[in-house]
Amino acid sequence: MKMIPYVLTVIGLGLFIATGTGCAAGGGGGGGGGGGEGPGPGQLNGPCFASGTCNAGLECVDDVCVAGGEGEGEGEGEGEGEGEGEGEGEGEGELNVVNSGIAIRGFLAVGDDIIAYAATKPDGTPNGVDYMVPSAGDTAGRGIPGGPDFRYNHFAVTGKKIALVGGPMGAGVDFQVSIYDTATDTMSPVDLEELELGGISDIGKIRADGNYVVTRCGESPVVRAIDVSGDVPVVVPFTVDPGGATSGFDVSQVLVDADTMTVVSVSTRNDVFYVYDIQNPEAAPLEFAGPAEGIDDGFQFGMDNGVILFADGAGYNDAFLLDVTDPANVPVQLEPGEIESPPTVWGDYYGYLSTEGPSGYSGSAVGLIAEASPEVAEDEMNILEGSANWGEYGQGGSIAIGELNGDVIWIIIGPLQWSTIGGTGAAAWNVIYDPGDPGVPLFGQTVVTNQAGTLLGFAWSSLGSDDTTLGYAILSD
Repeated sequence: MKMIPYVLTVIGLGLFIATGTGCAAGGGGGGGGGGGEGPGPGQLNGPCFASGTCNAGLECVDDVCVAGGEGEGEGEGEGEGEGEGEGEGEGEGELNVVNSGIAIRGFLAVGDDIIAYAATKPDGTPNGVDYMVPSAGDTAGRGIPGGPDFRYNHFAVTGKKIALVGGPMGAGVDFQVSIYDTATDTMSPVDLEELELGGISDIGKIRADGNYVVTRCGESPVVRAIDVSGDVPVVVPFTVDPGGATSGFDVSQVLVDADTMTVVSVSTRNDVFYVYDIQNPEAAPLEFAGPAEGIDDGFQFGMDNGVILFADGAGYNDAFLLDVTDPANVPVQLEPGEIESPPTVWGDYYGYLSTEGPSGYSGSAVGLIAEASPEVAEDEMNILEGSANWGEYGQGGSIAIGELNGDVIWIIIGPLQWSTIGGTGAAAWNVIYDPGDPGVPLFGQTVVTNQAGTLLGFAWSSLGSDDTTLGYAILSD
């Protein structure tokens, strides 16, 4: 896979363009500037970072970033910068990061050219759920029938459909699921006799992937999926309850993986992953015991292509990979460990944020899942160390993975940053700066990509401000 470095440039308030330089890895990358006011910190001819350093390929001379000797060049070529980053690139690419200006509560979910989000009232209090269409450049929500009545922190998106929870107060539908089709503007409530939620919590709630939504119910069968491929949602109950569960409170997390047509649940009774076959819902699930310290229920586990990334319950949240496509597999511990935010898996790649970063800082741990599952390709995983910005970046509170013009990218938010090579090598993380405060990174709370990895949504905020708006980037067509 070719890894193409990019340079971020500010084009105007709320809109940034990143263009491919064609340089070898280690010679490009970098932070953005401020609204036509000249190069930003770390950029060519811009001021040095406070640490007296610049982006990869540049040197700090008299507090100005100038071209360095290693990793330079344009057009085609190969080369190595500092650290372990190595690659080649050619051609051009673009990354547009847009502030929609839509106020949100921080919760969001991304689908096929739609982003659902927790809406707010003018006073900043929750106002249910709404959605927007990035390709249309929406600067306001399009409206969901009864949208303000749905739970602002319990929804999921798959394709162009939004799975919602709740309804008007006093109507007896607090634990009802409804499927809203944005393409046809139709709302389809799921009959409460077929599915009524139970044990709703901040994690392990309603999840979606492909043509399926999965959640926990108040009574047996506890784990149930919803097939949303047609005009009418169809409930798929898994008749063998996990670990003797009798209600949703006995199941801490659920997740659906459309690639392998499986649903996974975690029992609070015995710290076991139960893997169900969607095409054979009456069959007993496969069972995979967690590590000796159990399975952490503080972070939702990540999963794709039959591989789970999760934290154990040791109190240090050590990271583990588990391939559930083979009953003989067992969890494999990753280094570094200590997951500190929900991990993510996308295709053959994974990422999480670890407390075991350089000099006591948190850092990014990203990797490639080897085909000889579930071994980890150690040379493809690296916490950001010794970077040109001294480990200031490659950190954050939320991580996602997507695809930018054929290249896999990892995106972190705290300060919003992204990398085509996942943090290996010097200054691998490109930082996006706040147009309202040049030189200060753009901050946020949540970053999410859709199932295809082609659309990015994030909660956009500024230092010192309580306002949060919906930001997005169309990564690939």
